[in-house]
Amino acid sequence: MEKNGIDFVDKACMVNVAVSRAIEQFVIVTDNKLFNENGNDIKALLKYIKYNELDSDIIDSQIVSVFDLLYKDYSNKLEKLNRSLLHRSRYKSENIMDTILNNAFSNKEFKDFKYEREILMRNLFKDLNNLSEEEKIYVNNGARIDFVIYDNMDNKPLLFIEVDGFSFHKNNYMQLERDNLKDSISKKNGINVLRFETSGKSYNEEDIINEIKKELNKSGEIY
Repeated sequence: MEKNGIDFVDKACMVNVAVSRAIEQFVIVTDNKLFNENGNDIKALLKYIKYNELDSDIIDSQIVSVFDLLYKDYSNKLEKLNRSLLHRSRYKSENIMDTILNNAFSNKEFKDFKYEREILMRNLFKDLNNLSEEEKIYVNNGARIDFVIYDNMDNKPLLFIEVDGFSFHKNNYMQLERDNLKDSISKKNGINVLRFETSGKSYNEEDIINEIKKELNKSGEIY
């Protein structure tokens, strides 16, 4: 969880509802260090659990996400990725994805494909007649796709990849509206948008590549 998302969950009412509604079991998944340093009510709950010796079932998760590199503390399993990180975007989340794609597309299994970053939608869709007026305005105002995967033979766009950070997406109504427009425009042009949330599911490099392969298979580009 990013620090600026703490206020949403670290409230007495939220903690009270979560604990009091549990019938057979109560499970809390959290970042101990984050809440111990910046939390209030969840911090108090964690202290209560330890004080009352209810912590015998506490498990340190071994799940590692590539987007853990966005934070100060991350697993040493990510150090190799961190050292090779490309720096072509002002957003570290996009640099993480860029590095993973760059590594993957240098392998033979992706020889029929290529990817490019920060592509204007108006350069992808020449004919906008199938779009609503709102969608046309969005495209013509400089809307971009984070990453586009193309067929190497005919330079046809096959798949869009978006990296969704918590601050700019989940916590931003206007950005969510723009995301919906982007998804709708892409769908109308027969292209899927594969979204990776930095604060959602935990992705390792293999997970991301497998998701991309699945989407390419859906588009008819069978491996």
